[in-house]
Order: sequence, then structure tokens, then C-alpha cells
Amino acid sequence: MKALSSDQDILWHRIFFKGTLILFAVCILAVLFFSFFGDAFIESLYSKTSLGMFNKIIRGQNDLSLHHYLVLVNTSLKGLVFFCILFFPVCFILLSVKRKAFFLKLLWLMVWVDICFIILHITYKNLWVLNRDFFIPELFLYLQELLIVVLCALFFIRSKQKIYFVFTLIFLFILVDDSFGVHERIGTSLARTLDLRSISEKIGTYSSQHIGEFLFLSIVGGLLALLFMIVYRKTDNVSRYVALGLFKLLFLFAFFAVVVDLLHGMIAMRYVHGLIGLIESGGEMIVISLILVTIFKYYVLFRRTEIKSIPAGYKSNDEYENQAQDK
Repeated sequence: MKALSSDQDILWHRIFFKGTLILFAVCILAVLFFSFFGDAFIESLYSKTSLGMFNKIIRGQNDLSLHHYLVLVNTSLKGLVFFCILFFPVCFILLSVKRKAFFLKLLWLMVWVDICFIILHITYKNLWVLNRDFFIPELFLYLQELLIVVLCALFFIRSKQKIYFVFTLIFLFILVDDSFGVHERIGTSLARTLDLRSISEKIGTYSSQHIGEFLFLSIVGGLLALLFMIVYRKTDNVSRYVALGLFKLLFLFAFFAVVVDLLHGMIAMRYVHGLIGLIESGGEMIVISLILVTIFKYYVLFRRTEIKSIPAGYKSNDEYENQAQDK
């Protein structure tokens, strides 16, 4: 695939720079607002509502007191300040380096955001915890997955290649599953329906819920993989090249989401359990960042150059078959 021209690269660098400035301004305004008006804002909100939704997100149990909310906001504010200290200097350094390509800078930036979230998970906890639904790192992950779904759908509409519709379904499932814990709920239902407790007692290391989750993910993953293989054979060479790259990253994501998750559920030692959970969540975030930058790069190249050729050195299945017949 052709690289971006110098003018196109400059355009994306300008968009990158303006977006960074806007994000920096929003973070500074949020820090200033909650520094001066945070306590009054939370007290006013607390007096007008029971904050039931926030209780479910934060604890899933009984109502928190006003004091707990104030502590939560102040701790999260300190985490936001620390995030700005970690993130924006590196961001502006990347912008100042002129010899690196835009997409490489974007990849480094996305991975650095994930690393910042991992550091905040270790140091500040609260709303910066990685593996809690609708906390700040998870919301960022949902946004990334939503962007991937949109880019795959746009790729499908513009290229008319069905393989991108398959990827749209795959990432849509990942988004819904991450947001609403689909595999946990269905895994619990399967454990009750199929009476997996006896199997769990024989294995000894996994609960019936973990076995149900693995069973559900195996069925869904197998169906999606079968659909991928059927559609892949009818795909043009350019889309095959893109699809193979995305499939390899999906395989890496599945390693963290399934294999490491099973290992996480098997080990009960406190610190080892926490470390494996951190590897699982951090690995998923970094791989999703890689997938987002990859699909965004291919989509931009497709839109701007209307690519109809594949990189040098890549051979399609048809070419390999023709070579085999010649021999």
C-alpha cells in the first residue's frame, strides 16, 4: 500500500496537534472546576438524587455517604492531574519529532495512554481501576472499540468487501460483551442450565461459571471464525492482506481475553491474582489500541489513494496455487 504524501502527513499532524490542544484544555478545565467547585457540585448532586446509578457503577451495593463521594472525587482529581503530567509531555515530544510518520506517532501515543492508565490503576485505584465496568479506563476502551466498529462498517460500505462486515460483527460483539458482561451472564446461565458444577468439581481449578463462560466464548468464536473463513475465500487480494493483519491482532486479543482470563480465575493467591488481572486488562487495552490504529491507517490510505495494489512481497493464495501447479 502506498504511504501518505507529505501534504497528507502534514494535514494529519495538524489535526493531531489541534486535538491534543483541545484535550489538554478540557483536562485543565476539569481540574480547575473540581478543584474550586468539586465539593459544592457533589453536595448539590447528592442532595438532589440518591445517586443510585453511581452506586451501582462504583460498588454495586448500598448507597455511599457524602464523605465517600467527596473522597472519591478528590482522589480521582489527583489521578487526573497525574495523568496530565504523564501524558501531555510525551504527547508534545511526539509532535516535535518531524521524521516519524503520523501513524507511528499515533500508535505510540495510544499505547502510552494505556500505560498511563496502568500506572494510575496501580497508584490511585478508585475510578482509574482497569477491570471495572464504566470506570475511566474502561470507558476509554469502549470508545476505542466503538471507533473500530464504525471504521470497519465504513470500510465495508466503501469497499463492498464482505470481510469488513464480518469484522464489524466481531468488534461489535467485543464492544457489547465488554460493556454489559454478556459472557459472564450467559456463562452463569449455562452453568445452571447444564449443571456444570459436577464438571467443575472434577477439574477442581475452575468454577462452573468459568466453564460456562469458556463454552459460550468457544461457540461464538467458532461461529465467527467459520464465517470469516467462508467470506475470506471470496475476498480480493488487498482486503485479504488487511484481513490477515487484523486477524493476527484479534488472535493476540483472544490470548489476553480468554487464555489469561482463565489463568486469572484459576490462581487464588492474592498478589499473583492481581498481577495476572493487570496483565489481562492491560494487554487487552494495548491490543485494542494496535487494532484501532491499524484499521484507521488502512482506511485513510484506502480513502486517499483508492488502493488497488498490495505491498511488495505479499502473495495471494491464487499465486501460491499457480506456483505449485507450475512445479
